[in-house]
Amino acid sequence: MEKTERVFRETLPELLVKIESAKAVAPTNHEFDKRKKQEFALTNSFLKGEITSQEYESREAELEKLHGALEFSTLPEFSRALKAIGFPKELLEEILAHENAHMNRIEAYGITGTYLVQFYKKLTSDTKSINIHPEVSYGFPIGTTEVEKRRILKEIIEAPEDLSYYDKMQLGIK
Repeated sequence: MEKTERVFRETLPELLVKIESAKAVAPTNHEFDKRKKQEFALTNSFLKGEITSQEYESREAELEKLHGALEFSTLPEFSRALKAIGFPKELLEEILAHENAHMNRIEAYGITGTYLVQFYKKLTSDTKSINIHPEVSYGFPIGTTEVEKRRILKEIIEAPEDLSYYDKMQLGIK
């Protein structure tokens, strides 16, 4: 058995417990959408120069934190989580390539980032399901100038070859 497959099988029970725990406290799709719209507007305002980096970071810290997220420091851990969730191989590879493009750009600037899986509950009149939103998270090093932060943030968002809906919204592309 290949080492990565062995590690996956050994860590699967613990990972499944973490996944179920995150799902149990996941926000609704309405809460998730509200938070994302606030985040998009804030990021777009910062990129346009409408607010300073200090305002951006302060307002971002004030945004309601969502429960139901899992954080991973490496691509293999992130991959194992997505595999455990049950993504088909082709979609799994697309997600990994997309989020890793963001992470590669983050790391190119010497910034430490993490991979996130945010669960949210999709509630409709006839169904209740759990959805996920994969993403990366990072912070700017102390001493990064305002101009550098804007340039770096834009480059990180634009890193994947195919921008996601969420990437486009942050950039103000509709």
